[in-house]
Amino acid sequence: MNRDVWVDFNDISDDGEVCTLPKFAERSLEVGEKVLAGDDEGNRCQATVVRVDRKLIVLSLDMATFAACANRKFAHSRNPC
Repeated sequence: MNRDVWVDFNDISDDGEVCTLPKFAERSLEVGEKVLAGDDEGNRCQATVVRVDRKLIVLSLDMATFAACANRKFAHSRNPC
């Protein structure tokens, strides 16, 4: 799956923001930039970069664009994402 930055969608704040580490970005990100955030399960969401520094990236997620992987790989599934 193509994504600009890895996030943990289980850690979304009440205001729709999520934090991640710069090492999880596929490239340098800039404040105000629109990016595709995704996780290892195939879920993805459009986001806007709110803050970038040496230790942290903060993204504001557009949950209207959230797309869950329909074919997650479970023990009983033969159709991984």
